Amino acid sequence: MKGSLKARWFNCGIRRKIKWYFKSRYRILSQIFVVILVIPTVTHPVLKNILSTEREGLNENRNLSKFEFSFQNFGANFENFYQDNFPFRNSLIPLYNKYYNKINSKYFAENTEYNIELDIDESIKNELIILEEHVKNELAVADKSVKNELVIAEEPVKNDLKIEEIGVYKKIADMLVNADNYFKSLNKKIIFQVCPKKDKITKPVTGRSELELLSLYIEQNSNVSFSYPINKYLEIEPHYKSYDMYNSHHNFLGAYVSWQDIQKKAEIETIDIGDIDITAFEIDVRKIITTPYNINCCYPYNQDLPAVRKTEYIKSINYNVAYKPDIRIETLHNSGCYQLEFKSSNINGQTIFITGDSFLETQLQYAIKDFEFSNISHLYNYDAGSKSQAYRSRIKNYIERADVIVVVIGENNLLKDDLEHNPGLEYRIALILELAGEIYR
Repeated sequence: MKGSLKARWFNCGIRRKIKWYFKSRYRILSQIFVVILVIPTVTHPVLKNILSTEREGLNENRNLSKFEFSFQNFGANFENFYQDNFPFRNSLIPLYNKYYNKINSKYFAENTEYNIELDIDESIKNELIILEEHVKNELAVADKSVKNELVIAEEPVKNDLKIEEIGVYKKIADMLVNADNYFKSLNKKIIFQVCPKKDKITKPVTGRSELELLSLYIEQNSNVSFSYPINKYLEIEPHYKSYDMYNSHHNFLGAYVSWQDIQKKAEIETIDIGDIDITAFEIDVRKIITTPYNINCCYPYNQDLPAVRKTEYIKSINYNVAYKPDIRIETLHNSGCYQLEFKSSNINGQTIFITGDSFLETQLQYAIKDFEFSNISHLYNYDAGSKSQAYRSRIKNYIERADVIVVVIGENNLLKDDLEHNPGLEYRIALILELAGEIYR
C-alpha cells in the first residue's frame, strides 16, 4: 500500500514538474517574442541615424506600401505596411543582399565552372564558345564606359520601305490619326513620343533606323504630333551623356532634350540648352534615383548590371538642369508614379495629362513647370490596372480636365503586347480612347 502511494506521489510530482516546465517554457518563449517585437520598435528612433542604410545596397523596383485604414481589410493592410516598414529594415535588407550575393556567387563559381562534361558535336561546341564570348562582352559593358564612336554599318542600310513594312507603319499611323482626330474634336491636343533605345545614341549607325523611317512616314502622311527625337540626343552627345552608363533610360539631361521636342509640338516656348545652367553630379548606382519634388522614379539605376554587382559602390554621372528655377511647385498628390498631381505658379490656365512607361518619369520635373496643373499616371500592371474601376475613374478625370495629353513610351516597348506589364503604344492609346468614349458619349 505504501509503495503504491509513493508511486502515485512520484508520478504526480513528475507530471507537475513536466506541466510546470512546459508552462515556464511557453512563458519564457512568449517573453522573448515580446522582447524581440518591442526592443527594435523602441530603439529604432534612436539608432536609425547611426546605423548604415543604403551604403551596402538597397535595390527595390517598386513603391513601398503605405498604411490604408480599412475595417474590412485591416489585418491584410497592416501586414503589407509592416513588411515594408519594420524597424531597421533599411539596414537588414542591404546586409542580407551583400552576404547572399557573396555566398551564392562563390558557390556558383565553385560548382559550375568546367564541372559538366557534355557529349556534343564539335561544331556545336564552337558555337557555344562564340556565344560565351559574346555574353562576356555584353556583361563587360557594366565595367567600363561606353565609347561613343560612330559604328559604320557593315551591310548597306536600307532607306526604302518594303510593302510589309509600309503595312505596319500605316497601321500605326492610322491609329495615331484616329486618336488625334478624336481629341481635336474635343478641343484637346494629344502628343505621342517614342524615346530611342540607348544603343541608338551610344552606338549610332549610318543610315536611318526603323523608327526614323516610321517617323518620316507619319510626318509625310499625317498631321499627327509624333516625336522621335533621336537627332536631338545625338546633337548633345559630343558634350554631354544623355543616357546613363548603367541604365537603359535617359538621364535628367536626356529627359530635358526629349521634353523640348514635346514643347515644340505643344507650341510652348523652349529654352536652349546653352542658355540653361547644367551641372554634373555623381550617382550611386545602387540607389533608386529621386527627381526633384520627391518624384520617386520606379526603376533602379543599376537595372542593367549583373545581379552579382548590384551591391557594389559604382559611380555614375547625371546632370541637374536648372529649368525655370523661379516657378514654384505645389504637390497636390504623390503616390509614386501611379498618381501624381501638381500645381505650379505658372498661371496659364493649362492642364496636362501625361501617361506612358518609365521614360516619362525624369521628364516630369520640366513638364510640371510648363502648365498650371499637371496630372501623371504611369501604369505598370496594365491588365489589372485597366480593369480597376478606381484607376479608370482617375484617368477619366485626368482626360476630362486635360488641355494637352502626352503619351511617352520607350522604343523597346513600342510594339509590345505584354498586357500584364508594359504593353506598347497601341494598347495604351486604345485604353485612353475607351475611357474618353465613356466620358463623351
